[in-house]
Amino acid sequence: MTSKWGIAYNESFVVTALTPNFVDNARLANIPYVIQAFVYIDYVKGSETALEIMIEESNTDENNPGVELYFVETIADNDGFVDPYLFKLTETGAYRIPLQVGESEDRLRVSVRGAGTPAFTGTATLYYGVR
Repeated sequence: MTSKWGIAYNESFVVTALTPNFVDNARLANIPYVIQAFVYIDYVKGSETALEIMIEESNTDENNPGVELYFVETIADNDGFVDPYLFKLTETGAYRIPLQVGESEDRLRVSVRGAGTPAFTGTATLYYGVR
């Protein structure tokens, strides 16, 4: 399947009800044997302060093949505290997040949430691109 950007993608989803929780709007994309992936976002800002995006990669546990292990990128602050690395979009627009994917990674999990005081009125359409 081809997206409007002209690249192949294997998953897309539309978020019409932003919440303050990542688990409410999380989707998976299968990416076996992929070295480069992209997340494309069409974002229409609403009453939220920002759209926050968390991206995790997974691989299968070699000792337990039925279990997937998800890893989120993290960032350390000046005090040594480690937090998840979040992409924050604060304006309406079309965005692209390029991802270098490890050769053992099987899936991407992309989660979005609204930031600020609910109720949020923004919407987002996300596409997974691969090469």
